[in-house]
Amino acid sequence: MVWPRAPTRLGQVKEVDKVPNPQYNIPAFQLSFSGPDRPKLPDNWETFVHPEGTRYFKKTDAFVPVLTEAWIYEEPLRAEIEQYIQSISDYVDGNHISFPPNVYLVLELRQTGRYGYYFVNHDEKCLFWLEPFDFSHLLVPLEIASTDSHVSLLMQSHYWYHNELFPHVYEIDNMKLNEITDMLVYSIGDLVMAGDNSLVSVNLKTLRVALELARHHQEQGDERWNHPGGARFIYQIASYLYYDRFLNLFGERVVRLNAYQSIYPPSKNSWFMQVISPLMLFGPEGHLGRLKTTTVDYMVTRRSWDSFTEKTFGEWRETILYATVLLNSNVAFLAIQSVDAQGVPKRQSDSQRASYLSVITSLGSIIFGLLMLRQHRGVITSQLVANRSTTSFGLEALAIVFSLPYALLMWS
Repeated sequence: MVWPRAPTRLGQVKEVDKVPNPQYNIPAFQLSFSGPDRPKLPDNWETFVHPEGTRYFKKTDAFVPVLTEAWIYEEPLRAEIEQYIQSISDYVDGNHISFPPNVYLVLELRQTGRYGYYFVNHDEKCLFWLEPFDFSHLLVPLEIASTDSHVSLLMQSHYWYHNELFPHVYEIDNMKLNEITDMLVYSIGDLVMAGDNSLVSVNLKTLRVALELARHHQEQGDERWNHPGGARFIYQIASYLYYDRFLNLFGERVVRLNAYQSIYPPSKNSWFMQVISPLMLFGPEGHLGRLKTTTVDYMVTRRSWDSFTEKTFGEWRETILYATVLLNSNVAFLAIQSVDAQGVPKRQSDSQRASYLSVITSLGSIIFGLLMLRQHRGVITSQLVANRSTTSFGLEALAIVFSLPYALLMWS
């Protein structure tokens, strides 16, 4: 049984058997390495090697061309693949289904041992299935009622991702290439003019390289078939650009026009935040506002995350420095003998108690600041913050933790 799937690479084999002390002897005067031990390609199959190194296969004599990354050199696996192809073909014939031209079938062998499939319609730039397919889980992180025109943007992103996986078997035409080139030109201009407010997720350097490559690809004409590496990069950028349009509701009634604009009503702080913030001298509110600006509608861009970490790191470093100076001052104060003479014998004076409290909070500020700097480089990532932003208390908890060095310093 085959299951409807979206394009992925989850079915790829990631490991090989380990061979201790492998041996390989090359005979004298061997001029070629395409010898008899090289696997023989079955009839009516073609093979290509992806620019990243993955080998995939194309069956040319089926009811539509079939693509798969399953290792069909193994006879049992090839027989299984062809059996599924025949089953799908029988289903199509039995239900009198007719396909438009330029359609491909993709079969994926999952790590679970099951097969996934989808069809590609190159003329309409979309995927389709022979049964209802629940597309809901792919609409994350948006929480809106999507329209067909909105879903089509995500569909086109998946379409270009499919071409990225199989760049040898699709030659982009001039009309689509001109469309991608225009998107690249606009994206570069938007980044230059809007800066941090730009909605483009790809950085400026990558866009400029992509534009140069797209123009070079336009000049190749009939020779585009011989440049799968360049084509793959263009398809990858196109997938990113269409996904940006999907996230920003391109062409819909409500459109996101800058990187810091939310499409949802503003949320209010919880009662816990309203209580704890004054006790921490309103440090959490500052961090919460910065986190909300960074995670607009549960999404974190690279530029916003870099800006957030730069400001937060700088604040923690300054806090550690001030706390260290204050700690030294308290130690010097407690070392003065006249301070002990102020209190009752065998009892500490009020000034000593205050200084000891200041020492404890200063140490706490230094310790928490160093821990935050360390954790932020490994554990606290943009994906963690994005996941936290999906819950009402997630960002507030992070804001409280992030403001601990500041609050302890102020109490010190």
